[in-house]
Amino acid sequence: MDWRSRITSLLDQVREGEVPETVLKVVLDEDERVEFDVALFQEKAGDGLSRACGTTWKQGELAYLCNTCGQDPTCAVCIPCFRDGNHEGHDYAMIKTNGGCCDCGDIQAWARSGFCSRHVGTSTTSEDFSSTMPEDFKGRLSFAVSEAAEKAIELGENGRTKDAEALLDWLASIARYGDGFRRVISVNLGEQPSTGGGTVEERNSLLRRLLRLQTAQRKQDSLDRILDALFFDLLVDFCFRSSLLREIAYTYERPSFARRTAQREDGRHTSTDEYGILQSSDSDDEESEDKFILQHFSCQILTVPGLVAEMIQEGGILDVVIHALSRMYNDSYRKFCFDDNELID
Repeated sequence: MDWRSRITSLLDQVREGEVPETVLKVVLDEDERVEFDVALFQEKAGDGLSRACGTTWKQGELAYLCNTCGQDPTCAVCIPCFRDGNHEGHDYAMIKTNGGCCDCGDIQAWARSGFCSRHVGTSTTSEDFSSTMPEDFKGRLSFAVSEAAEKAIELGENGRTKDAEALLDWLASIARYGDGFRRVISVNLGEQPSTGGGTVEERNSLLRRLLRLQTAQRKQDSLDRILDALFFDLLVDFCFRSSLLREIAYTYERPSFARRTAQREDGRHTSTDEYGILQSSDSDDEESEDKFILQHFSCQILTVPGLVAEMIQEGGILDVVIHALSRMYNDSYRKFCFDDNELID
């Protein structure tokens, strides 16, 4: 059995929330009978550092806001990072968070002078810390990541949430080995498959499908929490932020387009709710996909100055906003011109 088939077979054996440790032994190309060598695994990514903290907070957890170091009022750091940094004479305060993650080490959110000694600064897209990995190891790891995400989606969609959670938690544990591992996961989740072959859903990126799974299963608190933890672990990687930005741009426009198409096919000119970049085709009592994503990640994406150019050039945000404003204007005009179910010319 070749290593691809072996990894696939092992991931198929996920039961009762357990991912076989043997998977990583196959990735390392080690004898499956010997104990897993954690140090050797981490060494494959070079220094194995995490250049940003990324610690996630629950509702109401304490953190520090520093107006001197933070790029905007939404930026904050965890207590250990704050105490290990130099904030003498700064304008800071302890706060209760509404969730989110620590910004220490994030060059887009926090001043380098305020980083703690453990986090020296995150990478940009041009800095790929997975480039030091041996090619065969990186290839095996990439395959395992993609297979695990694919199976997690399949299991989640089929009601096996505990097994799906185990695979997602396993991916998050790999991300915590360091920036090189985060980059491998980010690239594989955000990569757009080739357009040829497969179903429409299979031609979407794994990230888009995971976000849809989270939206569809949002009443499953544990699955929602694990996906949040995985995404926040990856958000310190600039490549993942860019991928998430593209998905936000996609979910902005698609629901509005679907709703307008349905209205035109119906043949009526009656006005519905105003169209905006947050409008959804879902009913009012259902939380729309785009709102759900924004509630979780808007601060980490939409407040980052370094992403502005990419938001316009790659994510298409500017086009979406202009298009949405145009729709809002047209809908408002129709309300003024509508009389007795007939449009006034």
